Amino acid sequence: MKCCKSLIATDMAVSLAMGGTFLDHFAVARPVRTILLCGESGWPVFQENIRRISVARGATEEQLGNLLTGIRLPKFGNALHQDTLCTYIIEQKPKWSLSIVPIGASPRFRVESVCDGRSSRFDRQRLGGRGATLILLCHTPKHVPAGNPLELDNLAFAGFSEFAAQWFIVNRIRPYEPGTGRHALWAVIGGRAGHSGTYAIDLDEGEFHPGEDREWRVAVSKADQARQEQRDSGSRTGRRSWPKSWKASRSES
Repeated sequence: MKCCKSLIATDMAVSLAMGGTFLDHFAVARPVRTILLCGESGWPVFQENIRRISVARGATEEQLGNLLTGIRLPKFGNALHQDTLCTYIIEQKPKWSLSIVPIGASPRFRVESVCDGRSSRFDRQRLGGRGATLILLCHTPKHVPAGNPLELDNLAFAGFSEFAAQWFIVNRIRPYEPGTGRHALWAVIGGRAGHSGTYAIDLDEGEFHPGEDREWRVAVSKADQARQEQRDSGSRTGRRSWPKSWKASRSES
């Protein structure tokens, strides 16, 4: 299901590289060298997404030096790919922590290879031993409807829910209205350590006009706050209102 996973992962990668706030809400403790790999969008879209999110975050050229990008995904069931990736990590500044955020984890990642015992040990011992954290993006089935937050069991393909040690699961609050550039999303976070939470994310990319730059504005709120806003402002429409700052900005443009 299309629900801005690649864009959110790009925001995460930029935020990790510069040490800012992920989605303008979740604090990043310190900048870390980050590898962002995209196997879906192609270079032009991939680069444009990085550029506009970086501009919105106020990232400097020096900070973006921490962000390494690529459009070929490794196969973690392949020993040569494992060795090549680990060698590359070693050649980077070894005292730095490293996050690897591959976009389009399946089917190119081949979940049966990612989740077998050998590859799981590779993730925890070889990557973890180098101070690296592997972050995979997984799909949800197309039949999952908008409206409710999702759980681990809603992930597509066998093995991902068992493999996950931490998760950030996204679903639409309501269907996307083509042409608006606005996305209302649920995000469920959690992990084996016991942390958890449900949030509403409002994304505004702006309307698409050929030759013009698109936007990247984000507002995050707790689920109970979002539901109360929906009750207060949606008594007639059944919908939450968009942030007032967005309305003002769009009316001025």
